[in-house]
Amino acid sequence: MAQSALETQRGSKCINWNLAGIKHTTEALYTFSSTLEILPRRAGETALAKSTPSAPCELAEDQGGETITVRFGPNHPAACFAAYGSLEEGVHGFLSLLGGRYASALAAARDGDVAAYVRALKIHGYFTADEGDYLRNVAALVDEYRAPCLATRWELASAFARLGLWPADDFSLVVRRFQSTHRCRVDGIVGPETRRAIRAALAALP
Repeated sequence: MAQSALETQRGSKCINWNLAGIKHTTEALYTFSSTLEILPRRAGETALAKSTPSAPCELAEDQGGETITVRFGPNHPAACFAAYGSLEEGVHGFLSLLGGRYASALAAARDGDVAAYVRALKIHGYFTADEGDYLRNVAALVDEYRAPCLATRWELASAFARLGLWPADDFSLVVRRFQSTHRCRVDGIVGPETRRAIRAALAALP
């Protein structure tokens, strides 16, 4: 989920249910979409030299290092992405890709090892960005998604159960009890202040 969020700008660039910037290979459906690629300098310069009006690319950024950023325009083969007809198909396509060429990354994901997951993706050519930058971004999103949203009564009840306050007959009474012992405004309402206190209490558990 974290990698998908990174690749699609939190879903805002999830075009045709492509959940992770998957390039077109053998899928029946595909689409062209302008994209940025961070490439080794020699590969980037080669791509720029081969740019044509029908398959354009241009230099997007060059900081003088070992890599350059190239923008591939529509109709360029590097800007051809897999397309899916539904969310279910997109999930299947993403997991099928991981289970095939990137099986070692999928194994790392099952183990909860973010660094090994990103390393396996890099080794097998999933992304062209700097591995350290990619890892930091994925790891930050993993940490964010692991934090409880506490948006539903069920999730709140689960949190209170872990804190030894649930089950109980009166939900608002449980909230007040928690608030009174965690320096929150005691009103029986789970607002932002109370949610922060719940997350802190959960984080402090062994």
